[in-house]
Amino acid sequence: MSNKNKVFLVIGIFLLGLIILIVAATYFGLQKDPEHTKKVREEATDYLDKHFTDEMEIVDVMYDNASIYEQFSYAAIVQPVKDPDFQFLVYSHLETGEYTDSYVAEVWEEELEDFLMPRLKESFGKDVIKELWMTYPKDVGEQLNISHDDIPSLKGQDTGVVIRLTLSRGEKDNDEDALEQIIDEMKDELSIKRGHFTLSFSEQALFFKDKNINKDF
Repeated sequence: MSNKNKVFLVIGIFLLGLIILIVAATYFGLQKDPEHTKKVREEATDYLDKHFTDEMEIVDVMYDNASIYEQFSYAAIVQPVKDPDFQFLVYSHLETGEYTDSYVAEVWEEELEDFLMPRLKESFGKDVIKELWMTYPKDVGEQLNISHDDIPSLKGQDTGVVIRLTLSRGEKDNDEDALEQIIDEMKDELSIKRGHFTLSFSEQALFFKDKNINKDF
């Protein structure tokens, strides 16, 4: 083998090894660390014992490998034993290192969903609501010093919300006007201070006008 071919072979092996390392690092970086997961579960159990009187159950531990939430990387998913349809998160806050929860945020998200869903079905069609996702800051209860035992309505609260609605169809000409009308109703009736609303369309509608409609308010 010529020296030139040897050089190419070494470079090829090096590049292949580098690719394998990158793929492996990416793969394992997306996976939950079992030891950290166990630690979160144990510390979340202690937190629940200290801060809640109702019996709670940890159903899983989530790892936010996509960095959707700025407050945590790992969080215990918790549900009241008497109300398994309601879930909230318990986590170590990345900024303070102290454990806290998303109880208030989840209550407000339920309240806002109850307000929005009838209006969304009326405006866009009851059979085309593919997904409605929303989030308040998960530490909003701590930010506003709100107790679990005395949670006020979300109306007029000094915080923002992010909402994403996905429809199982392509865009229609009046969708943007309908979205603006719903946002106006949120602001008028709930006194929501600020937020972001994304209206998106099913992937099956890519041959139509499928660009997202984004509105800050």
